[in-house]
Amino acid sequence: MPGDTGLSRPLIILHLEDSPADAELIEKMLIAGGLPAENIRVETRSAFLEGLKLRPLDLILCDYTLPQFHGLAALELAREHRPDVPFIFVSGTLGDDLAADTLRRGATDYLLKDRLARLVPAVRDALNKAKIRSLVSDLLPTDVDAPTTGGGPDQGKET
Repeated sequence: MPGDTGLSRPLIILHLEDSPADAELIEKMLIAGGLPAENIRVETRSAFLEGLKLRPLDLILCDYTLPQFHGLAALELAREHRPDVPFIFVSGTLGDDLAADTLRRGATDYLLKDRLARLVPAVRDALNKAKIRSLVSDLLPTDVDAPTTGGGPDQGKET
């Protein structure tokens, strides 16, 4: 696929956004930046939960303030159900302290809607980091694969 995302298909993006115009603008910017995507726009908690069940799901974009649902609640659900999927807030209402708090809570990044020039680079960066995390986790042994130790530091010593 164009855009060097490592995928042979368009990105699958779950987009929690109450403004159809904002969602359309974001989709157009992604396409213009070489990231064709299938955007699944949702507005409610139940629709968001259904969207989290999508396989594959490459990215979550989320407005912070919505009439029927809140961005932090969406972030918690995403981290619970799909911790491997990058989560980017795209909002007009995030101040610096609030944005930093979202990162501490597990968001991958945040963007202000009036500064969408960062959108494509932020998405590329989030996808690259997710790919690296996936590759690293594939290389690291799991608890099942880890060798068992023979006990404490005194094992085998005569007393």
